Amino acid sequence: MVFNKIKYYRYTLISLVLSVLLFSSCEEKAFNFVLNIDDTYEFDIFDDGIFSVATEISQSAILEDIEIESDAEIEDVNIESFAVRVTTLNGNAAEGVSLNGYIYPNGDINETPIPVFENLVVNGNEASNFISIDQLNNAGINAFASKLLGYINETDIEDFAFQLNGTSLPSGSNIAATVELKMRATVKFKENLEVPFFMGDE
Repeated sequence: MVFNKIKYYRYTLISLVLSVLLFSSCEEKAFNFVLNIDDTYEFDIFDDGIFSVATEISQSAILEDIEIESDAEIEDVNIESFAVRVTTLNGNAAEGVSLNGYIYPNGDINETPIPVFENLVVNGNEASNFISIDQLNNAGINAFASKLLGYINETDIEDFAFQLNGTSLPSGSNIAATVELKMRATVKFKENLEVPFFMGDE
């Protein structure tokens, strides 16, 4: 019985010593992380031909679901993809739609816009699914990514505008639809964490 107690205390002491050594031997290491940003913007269209609708995008809306430590080093922000879905509503007579997407980095739709995509045709038989937008304009994508980077770094707090315009197909036909634009971006950042000495950089 005494032997068992000594054995128990010995194991407890060893565990305690190892724990102290482990946590006292921690050091700060840099780790790389990738975070996804997924946002969807909705536009309601009720027109008989040419249309133009816009939405404002704010820093708070972008950062709402993002958790990055304030001392993290942001390395890059990339726009990975855009996709569109058109849902027809009661009263729609259009068989399709031709879409253009523009960004106004300063939020002023009176300034010259930067195209993100143009002449995207969505036919009625494609309307129920998200369609990947393959032809994206580099200048528009870079402007969008720059706004996101500024929001995350808190060097830019101004809203920006995204405008969707186009025409119903056939031209002049009445269109009643909701257009959803889905954007995915990735944020690459580096963060310092306290880890045991034997763990290297990620």
